[in-house]
Amino acid sequence: NYSTLQGYYSSIVGEVGSATQSVKDSKNFLETLLSQLKSIKESISGVSLDEEMANLIKYQQAFVASAKILTTVEDMFETLLNAKR
Repeated sequence: NYSTLQGYYSSIVGEVGSATQSVKDSKNFLETLLSQLKSIKESISGVSLDEEMANLIKYQQAFVASAKILTTVEDMFETLLNAKR
């Protein structure tokens, strides 16, 4: 009933409220869908960036430790060679 200004205003407010709720519902649905798709993509690719970064750090530390061992062995051989002279 648009016979009064108040009736028209109430109708507009109701439509805006309904449209707003519809947009919120759509947003929530799309966010949930996006989250599910990301999970599916990660499970298919089998790659977790956090896990890969942790592995990279672990391998880097192992490489540094190996380099220190090789340096120590090299120094020991150098000492042995110098002792024989």
